[in-house]
Amino acid sequence: MKIFSDQGFAKGAWAGALRKKLQPPSIVASPVIPGWKPEFRIWRGTFQKWIQFQPQKGAFFWSGKPAVLSSPTALYAGYYVERGYPPDRPKTEASQTMRPGWHWYGFYRVLSEKPLQGGFSAVLGSLTDTRRCIWVSQPTSKEPTGSEKDFSGQVVLASIKEHIDQISPDEWIDVVVGARYLKDECLSVQDQIVPEIMTALKKGAELYELVLAALSPPATQI
Repeated sequence: MKIFSDQGFAKGAWAGALRKKLQPPSIVASPVIPGWKPEFRIWRGTFQKWIQFQPQKGAFFWSGKPAVLSSPTALYAGYYVERGYPPDRPKTEASQTMRPGWHWYGFYRVLSEKPLQGGFSAVLGSLTDTRRCIWVSQPTSKEPTGSEKDFSGQVVLASIKEHIDQISPDEWIDVVVGARYLKDECLSVQDQIVPEIMTALKKGAELYELVLAALSPPATQI
């Protein structure tokens, strides 16, 4: 089945077809992540489309989640977490303003503290070494940019933190920690790549649990 095409790849034109493949009984008889289901999402400001797994419908900015997103050159699958806007940013929707329950705070602790880095690195390191990476993007900036690093250990987490710290707090940030699939490969193999994507999503669910445990206070939407 054809999922990916050159036109619209970066904007997520593949999301609807891939979502169908990630739902039983297409390829597997049971859910990829028990208790979670893939949802088609679109960012109103940029019309970017993606897939994220979640146990509920509606806005889910504050929570990290297993997800699949794309850039002009690659598809990324794994753990997706967003840094929203600061409370003092003018003309900002309340739902997009950072609050204490946002999972970003737990993720930032993982980037900052060596004991937490170890568990995170172990899960990410279990992915195929040619695939694993961390992708950081600023989707709502005037000139959207992205930066990725191949994962080789805790030093990469520290360098990601350093990169993030250099981005203005008024900029929205998307981060995907997991696996990278180059655009040309996606166009070539089409739905044959879906089992690999499922593996990355399952690892994303493990990373979700680690970030959840790193949150202080406990993860609740306040």
